Amino acid sequence: MDGTTTHAIIEEYQSNKNTSIVNGYINGYHIKTILIFLNHQQSQEQINAFLTEQASPGLSIISRPTRPLEQKICFVFTGQGPQWWAMGTQLYESEPLFNKWINLIDTEMTKINNGEWRL
Repeated sequence: MDGTTTHAIIEEYQSNKNTSIVNGYINGYHIKTILIFLNHQQSQEQINAFLTEQASPGLSIISRPTRPLEQKICFVFTGQGPQWWAMGTQLYESEPLFNKWINLIDTEMTKINNGEWRL
């Protein structure tokens, strides 16, 4: 299969009526975060300030309720080759903040999929 791409649908999404309770939020009040930085140093300073709830120049926190999407989207992968199995390994090993967030996401994803797979 040299030079070919294969796609497979493993299983159809099944909605869980208790998802909003299990994931720790109330429907209608989802938290969405947008982060914009001018450089690496600013990203580290502002993310650390955000995580420790400290004031930082240029950091604005705006909070408002949002409506949930009709369909839930978890991750989207194009399948066209820009992702590969070891993508992000160097960043994970060298950046403590990235490592921390990947570990937090992995913990939550493991709860959702009953430990069937890990990041």
